[in-house]
Amino acid sequence: GDFQSHIILPSLNLAVMDAAGSTFQGKLGQIVADPRFTLYDHGALPGKAGSRRYTCEGLPTGKTLLIDRGRMVGFLTNDYYRKKILNSPDALEKLGASPDQFPEAFVPRNGFRSGESLGRNFMAKPSISPTNVIVESEETCSLDQLLAEVDHGVYVGRIWYTYPMNGLRAGDFTSTIVGDSFLIQKGRKGTPLKPNTVRIHENIHRILQNILAFGNNTRPVLLWGSPEVIYSPEIAVSQVRLQAIAG
Repeated sequence: GDFQSHIILPSLNLAVMDAAGSTFQGKLGQIVADPRFTLYDHGALPGKAGSRRYTCEGLPTGKTLLIDRGRMVGFLTNDYYRKKILNSPDALEKLGASPDQFPEAFVPRNGFRSGESLGRNFMAKPSISPTNVIVESEETCSLDQLLAEVDHGVYVGRIWYTYPMNGLRAGDFTSTIVGDSFLIQKGRKGTPLKPNTVRIHENIHRILQNILAFGNNTRPVLLWGSPEVIYSPEIAVSQVRLQAIAG
């Protein structure tokens, strides 16, 4: 959830792409993640916490496919940035492909006057905000199978203070592991990990490309102050770089 909210989703925001600040800059239509990884935003799902029938621009919400089986295919956008990028003389340079090749990539389903958490603020200008963000894979397994894939490693229950380093475009980030985290020993949860003693220092491209397996239990995550709800399974990733920060 933290990786999505602070690194991935901002980089799939068309305003950020237009400003040449995305870590996926120039990668429209290209492979950016494991081919089993699919990510989309869907503001019209019945019964989901982030669902709204219409945007604050008066346009219908719906499903926006962002990464389809590892390939980047779409953006979160409002009407302003859709029109801007479609009429930009340097759109090909910024996107990596002509907008004409991906007409569904720029449908403005995310123009909201976002307020606190899931609320709206009528005094704000319509910005670009996700709604229900869904992580999916066609290949999933149980938690026991997921732990067995790792054998020896770390089960990360929660993280905080996730933020980009060297600018969002570089893809580098740091994040601190907190509660509900354990060492994985012989494919099982073992010794609890003391909160705030280990930090993740990684690049989001390494995370997305080094996925081992996807769990079969998708749960909603609402981060503090975020305008979206992220629905994701547990995911096993190899070669994640960790650093001790305290005793």
